This record gives sequence, C-alpha cells and structure tokens, in this order.
Amino acid sequence: MEVVIVGAGLGGLATALALHQRGINVTVFEQVRHLEEVGAGITLSPNATKAIHSLGLGDGLAAVATQVRAQGVLHHQDGRILVENDRGDEPLKRYGAHYYQLHRADLHELLLCALVERAPAAVQLGREVIAYENSTTGVTVKFAQGDSKSTDLLIGCDGIRSTIRNQLLGPREPQFTNRVAWRGLVPSERINHLELPLASAMMIAPGKNLGLYPIRNGQLINYVAICTRMDWAEEGWNLRSTPEELLAEFHDWYPPVLELLAATPSNQCFKWGLFDHAPFETWSGDRVTLAGDAAHAMLPYMGQGAAMAIEDGIVLARCLEQFSDTAEALSTYERVRKPRTSLCQQESKLKGERWKGDNPDSYDKPAHRNEESIGLFEYDAATVRLV
Repeated sequence: MEVVIVGAGLGGLATALALHQRGINVTVFEQVRHLEEVGAGITLSPNATKAIHSLGLGDGLAAVATQVRAQGVLHHQDGRILVENDRGDEPLKRYGAHYYQLHRADLHELLLCALVERAPAAVQLGREVIAYENSTTGVTVKFAQGDSKSTDLLIGCDGIRSTIRNQLLGPREPQFTNRVAWRGLVPSERINHLELPLASAMMIAPGKNLGLYPIRNGQLINYVAICTRMDWAEEGWNLRSTPEELLAEFHDWYPPVLELLAATPSNQCFKWGLFDHAPFETWSGDRVTLAGDAAHAMLPYMGQGAAMAIEDGIVLARCLEQFSDTAEALSTYERVRKPRTSLCQQESKLKGERWKGDNPDSYDKPAHRNEESIGLFEYDAATVRLV
C-alpha cells in the first residue's frame, strides 16, 4: 500500500511515523516551502504521552518537555488556589505516562526529525494539494503546480481549513462562540521576581479565563487568555495583537499576572476567535479519510487537540495494518475514533462554559467534570481494541 498525507503538522507527521512503523509507504505533502517555528505551548496529557512513546520517541519527548509538579485553578483577584491537581508522579502511577507541557515547535521538530531519519524522502515541502480525483484503482492527488500523483489512500491532515475535507464533505461554516483568545510567550528572565501560587494554572473570572505554564525548561512562560467579545475575530492563531490590548481586557486582575502580560514581547502576542465545530457524520469516502483538526477541530479548553490528532494517526495506521480491505479499515477507524473525539469536542465546549467563572468564589465547591473524571487519560491508542 502507498499512502499520501496532506499536511505536515503534528497529526500528519505522527500518522506518517505510525504508518512507516508498520511497513506502509507514505509521503507527506506540505504547502509551505520552509517549516519554521510556529505556535506556542501545548499540553500532552498521559494519553498523548503514551501515543508518542508508541512511536519510539519517549526519551526524545522527555528531553524537550516540562513536567510540572502541580497544576490548578486560581482566583483571578488574589491568586488563591481553588482546585489543585498532582501532575508530578501521580499521572505515571495512575495512567502509565507523564503529564507534559512543551512548545509545539519542539514536539514538531521531534516528530519531523524522526520521520526524516527513518524515511528521508517522506516529507515534500512546497507542494500544495488543491484537489483529488477517485478512480476504480486508487486516488489521484492534484497539485497547484499542475502535476499530480496517484496513490492507494489519501489522508487529509490539513487542519481547520482542510482542502480535502471541503471536497469530501462540502464546506461548512463553524459557529463563532463570542469568545476571543490571546496567546503569548514571555521570557522567564523578565519575570523572575514574580511568585505565582502555581507554575501551571488556570485563572477564572466572570466571562474570562487565563491559563499559564512554563515550557523549554522554564525559559519561557506560555499563556492563553480568553474573554467574551461580540466582535468577530479570525479563526486560527496568528493574528497579531499587542500586550496593551490584552491588558485593557484584564486590567483588574491579580497584579503578578498583569506584570506577566505586560512583559510580553511585542512580537509574541497573538489573538484569534474561538469557533465551535460540530462533529461530522463521517470522515471518509472512497480511499480518502481525515484526521486531526480536519476531522474534529475542537475548542481549546481541555487541551486535547494535539492529543486527538496523534491518537488518530496511530489508530488509523493499526487499522490499515490489520485489514487488507481499505473500506473496512476506514470504517473501523471511524468506529473506534469518532465517539472519543466527539466526546472531546462536546466536553471542551462545556468546560469553556464552566470556565467563564460567573462565580469564582464557589468554583471549589462542586465535583469537577474534567479530563480525568471522564476517563480521557486511561486511553492508549496503541492498544485500544479495534474489533
């Protein structure tokens, strides 16, 4: 079998590694000509860590990731701890893997280097896929340059604006949630004097929340700040903003957090609109399927977007290895993955509502529905039953 993947993001590279690991020929086409450092911090909960381990990259992940000892929810006015979770050795004991936080670019580099080392010609840059065409024997991928390539299976890992999905399922507009997010990276040396109650935390207030955590061995502090806004903002995460705009929204918050925001370099502040993507009824057609954000883009409140994309790739590769009939492999892939990703989409949306923090003082009173309470961390993409 020969497989073409569109998109060299985290999901596309993880899928390619899982396919190559099982002896399946794979080529990844990426439209950009140079893979540069993009994005900011991401969380890898134990389910995602186990997936990376299954690709043989556990040691490499540990070398670039940060493992915080504790994580929790703080009050926006005075920083007091409302809820605290053990993120040290407890995840390893309970779920079989660590809870990590790291720069997206460091994980991307880890996956890319591993793939290039194992299959040097697998990644093709500057190759924009604009369409595909099915035949009785396979699928032909068409490029913006005018040429084409035939393959046995096409996997769209090309993100929220997926070209493959739009052709396969037709365009569908997501719903703006009236919430806007800012992200930023602050060099730790700028804020060494600050003493925050927890290094990794979510702060909540009526209509607003802000998460922060260290990455790159504590050299950088990553934050994401979210507030309610009626005016539309572009979906994605690379629209330039300013620390001043962000400070105007969060002006009455805990003073150390305001100092953190004020220390953001002017070129490291971005904003984007948060859009709700309802689950699709299917991800697949004849010899074509989707994975990652192309299949199930989700709001960021549970920090599971990258995890779901990586899990997709491993389960899909296992299905293609186990079932000689491609249609059976793709139907099994959807049957195994769709309930989990749809749950994450729905729970992320609900968690965003809880984190609006209409009454932060009572947040510690009720039992909390979160990633652990709904069983996300136990999952292992490399061993989950396929039949």
